Amino acid sequence: MAEDLAANEGLLRKNITDYDKLPDSAKTVLRDILYNVGSGNLFSKSPKFMQALNARNYEEAARQMDWDNNKPGFGGARKRNAARQELFLKDLRSVKPVS
Repeated sequence: MAEDLAANEGLLRKNITDYDKLPDSAKTVLRDILYNVGSGNLFSKSPKFMQALNARNYEEAARQMDWDNNKPGFGGARKRNAARQELFLKDLRSVKPVS
């Protein structure tokens, strides 16, 4: 398990600009997303999320956290994604996007 966590952390560092500078609350959410949606869905199939995140447009990145919101049988997705959004933005609200 420790190896999986280290590998996932490496993927996040490789794919997210300034990952190490993000607050712990945002890193926790990104780790959770990577674990739950998988690296392919996160890095390849979520271009709007990744673009906003790497541009440090954190409000837009949070809006893009809508995995499984409309899938039948995934009733808890909306609630889970709202909790992710709230935690992700908790310590990032004062950070301005790069122009």
